[in-house]
Amino acid sequence: MKQESEHTSSEPKSFIERLSSHFHNQPSNKTELLSMLNHMCKVDIIDHDALLMLHGVLNISDMCVDDIMIPRSQMIFISAEQTPEQFLPTIVESAHSRFPVIGEDKDDVIGILLAKDLIKHMHEKDFLQKPLQKNILRKAFFVPESKRLDSLLKQFRSNHNHLAVVVDEYGSVAGVVTIEDVLEEIVGEIEDEFDVEEAPMIEKIDENNYRINALLEIELFNETFHSNFSHENIDTIGGLIMLECGSIPPQGSKVSIQDFDFSIEKCDGRRIEYVHLHLKPKHEDTAKPDQNPS
Repeated sequence: MKQESEHTSSEPKSFIERLSSHFHNQPSNKTELLSMLNHMCKVDIIDHDALLMLHGVLNISDMCVDDIMIPRSQMIFISAEQTPEQFLPTIVESAHSRFPVIGEDKDDVIGILLAKDLIKHMHEKDFLQKPLQKNILRKAFFVPESKRLDSLLKQFRSNHNHLAVVVDEYGSVAGVVTIEDVLEEIVGEIEDEFDVEEAPMIEKIDENNYRINALLEIELFNETFHSNFSHENIDTIGGLIMLECGSIPPQGSKVSIQDFDFSIEKCDGRRIEYVHLHLKPKHEDTAKPDQNPS
């Protein structure tokens, strides 16, 4: 028996045994725990990828839905009054699998459409030409902006939901969040075959012309082009242009704001996607064309 015991003690320790050996002095708070995990990575008990995931697991307990949600301005809605023939191009272009379906307005989410549920009915007569059948929608799952991510992840798992509609304190739709969004906070960016490299928010064409993503934050636009647009009530260049026009300007239209000339390069009728910016002579020497935020 003694020889058997000696043999056992000479075997390499398992990962759990090595991990446990570092917890003789239990950490009293999260800072001490993170410090201990960092040390374990340094001495090769855990690898760097595992360390990052453990950091992610600990971090989501301090994060709320509004830290990671897709804001309302970037959501893709489908109207219950549309026919599949009308909204199918939107589904194909977005390559998403779940879409909030709205009734009277964007705060009236009546359900969630799954692309796979739509496919099941494609063979039905006149299905594409008739308004969307509400019986094929899934029940919408609503969560407040303040909900903690660790709690949300538990609900996603228990309710078998993959998407939640985020509402503010007044019950208005503030955005959406998916289970993938939460998991990416733990394991990092998850890409699939439909993901493509994002175009830069500011793309230089020549010294005087730029292609601007309409979701570019006004604050960053101000820093890049030395402008002084207010960003107290609106956040993006697209929002600034719509505020100036009083509506969503049609594609190809031109808008001048202060000393900047914008033309609407791409617009889907619900939001501006890209604008062309032409710098007037006053700004030609002051812009920072080498700055390429993404």
